[in-house]
Amino acid sequence: MDKEIDILRSKLTELEKENEILKSRLIEFQEKKIEISKFKILIVEGNHERDFFKAWLKAIDKDDIQVMPIGGKTRLKNDFVILVKRPNFGDVTSILIIRDADCDPKSAFDSVCNVLRSVRVTDALKNKGIVLKIPENTWTFTKNMTPRVGIAILPAKDQMGALEELLLQTVPDDPMTSKSYQFIDDAIITLNETDYSTPPPFHRLGKARVHAFLATFEEPDRNQGIAAKAGIWDFQHKSLDSLRAILEEL
Repeated sequence: MDKEIDILRSKLTELEKENEILKSRLIEFQEKKIEISKFKILIVEGNHERDFFKAWLKAIDKDDIQVMPIGGKTRLKNDFVILVKRPNFGDVTSILIIRDADCDPKSAFDSVCNVLRSVRVTDALKNKGIVLKIPENTWTFTKNMTPRVGIAILPAKDQMGALEELLLQTVPDDPMTSKSYQFIDDAIITLNETDYSTPPPFHRLGKARVHAFLATFEEPDRNQGIAAKAGIWDFQHKSLDSLRAILEEL
């Protein structure tokens, strides 16, 4: 029995060493992935949002902004720490962080602010002599300090939901827009009546409706980012005015 225990302990030690090596390699990969190529930085949640905003910026001939996806809101802190360690972070003039409100816009804003508070006390910033100010409100930038920092919580101030809420508003004349709303509403009624499965919560209805809408095109498996590249969303629509204004301020 003692011999078997020793063997298991030895294997456990080897696994722990392998785990530490993998963690180190993962950190190296992440740091290589996050490079600063432009000094105005737009941080978004994922690749779908990256594709959407890159398509929008290209449409308005604005090529001085780097769109940086973080792979999910829970990774913001880790990736931001890596970002401020970059040798040329001191050259960054402005940063805009965009994330979905989901079910609680205030909580989403507070979460981003907490990340900024934790990052601004790191040695990486202290050694560069950089003071990272925190916006007092959403949809505004800090002032009198570089880099300027802004936070935009989508779809709009004090509203639950996500980017997708805005997207369908940009195509009001498409006959499939109203049909998408109707389909999801009818599906939720059926799910509630049959108890077959749990329908999407209120703050995720925009995502459900966008998926339903995009499924009506010749290429039915496009996400919102690829759809932006295909020109499906109207970037000039008034529903995007607030978002357009803060992008121009960036």
